[in-house]
Amino acid sequence: ADLALRSREKGEVIPDYDALILDEAHQLEDIAGQYFGVEFSTPGLLDLIREVHREFRKDRQQDLLSPQLREITRQLEVLARLVHHQLQKDGGQQGRFSLDIKALGAAFSETCHQIIHALEQMSALLSPSADRDVLVESLCRRSTELARGTRQLLDQQDPSLIYWYEWTPQAVFLHGTPIHIGSLLRSELFQKKPATVLTSATLSVAGSMDYLRRVLGIDDRAKELILPSSFDFQKQAVLYVPLHTPTPNDSSFCHHVAEEAFVILSRTHGRALFLFTSYRNMNDVYHRVKDRIPYPVLLQGQKPKRALLSEFKQQVDSVLFATSSFWQGVDVPGEALSCLLIDKLPFEVPDDPVLAARMAHLAEKGRSPFFDYQVPRAIIQLKQGVGRLIRSSSDRGLIVIFDVRLITKKYGELFIRSLPPFKLVHSMEEIDESFFPLDDLSRGLVRSTIS
Repeated sequence: ADLALRSREKGEVIPDYDALILDEAHQLEDIAGQYFGVEFSTPGLLDLIREVHREFRKDRQQDLLSPQLREITRQLEVLARLVHHQLQKDGGQQGRFSLDIKALGAAFSETCHQIIHALEQMSALLSPSADRDVLVESLCRRSTELARGTRQLLDQQDPSLIYWYEWTPQAVFLHGTPIHIGSLLRSELFQKKPATVLTSATLSVAGSMDYLRRVLGIDDRAKELILPSSFDFQKQAVLYVPLHTPTPNDSSFCHHVAEEAFVILSRTHGRALFLFTSYRNMNDVYHRVKDRIPYPVLLQGQKPKRALLSEFKQQVDSVLFATSSFWQGVDVPGEALSCLLIDKLPFEVPDDPVLAARMAHLAEKGRSPFFDYQVPRAIIQLKQGVGRLIRSSSDRGLIVIFDVRLITKKYGELFIRSLPPFKLVHSMEEIDESFFPLDDLSRGLVRSTIS
């Protein structure tokens, strides 16, 4: 946010600095893209309207909002609902889609023009009070910037941006995202500051930083360091890739995953996090096993993430089914997470508008979009997911990846080389019993022996 404001000469978020440390830097390309691009969202518009109402309601008894301003905010609320409806796909399909203004039709363009006009009117009405009140000045500026951003998204005059939108039942987000964020980071950060440190557990791909350097615009002068882990992965975890599972594009894939998972979860007595690459696979496998395993089964979406994780930690034998947001930032040391299951390699959907544009950009330069972009991003995501299991030197457990491409495809070797040096097995018989948690009977015997 600070870099984006400084690049537009609109101030700063943090004071001047000579050295910057960015943790979790594997996310930098995506996050920087959000700030250096343009955006319009219905939540952002409605939040602006709420703040206008709040500012002009000095106490609960008196509303100082002028009739003109009240009418404009009412119009904007109607237009927010309208643009959400106009971008809805048949069947209410959620996802990310290309923002093709011509294909969306004249009615959508007209709605956007009405939003721009209303925001400009609101800014003009707020302007006389802006000099006297810093909060009103902020609202005035936000109205102007939101109108300008909406016009940029509608006109699509900047060829360096990818224009797309995301639709959910609750909101819609319109974006203009830079195709290549590296040139912006290089000019606005790396060339201006004497010291920048990028750190994360998942920066390298098969022991190389080349992918990160390329997408973030880092030149050859930058030093790099890959430190060994403090964990003994050979002793603490086993990676199980069942070779009898069909490929993920097979219609019977989820059936086989569910059957194999049932056997594994019975052996581990629950105590598992099951990560999926899609809601479709998650829901499919969940419904196939939820009534068969005698352990508490938790599903993403049933409760907020924090509540689910709290329940997962407290109910040691529970099984949590989850998707993308649980692949990172989940820290459950100890017995509650003794088994980590992953349905398949986390390749992004190739028709995602941002991914498709960046892949096309690489192809134009004569590079391989698959090996130079899709594979490294999938590897980093897999490393993040696998990293949920071993969180302390005393943790032990089993990792299961139901994707035979790890073994059968040439690029699978890159994934294996990028992961910690787990013992790799292809049958349950190869897994030492010590990697499975003790059942209640065994616990009683152990306690008796100790006594």
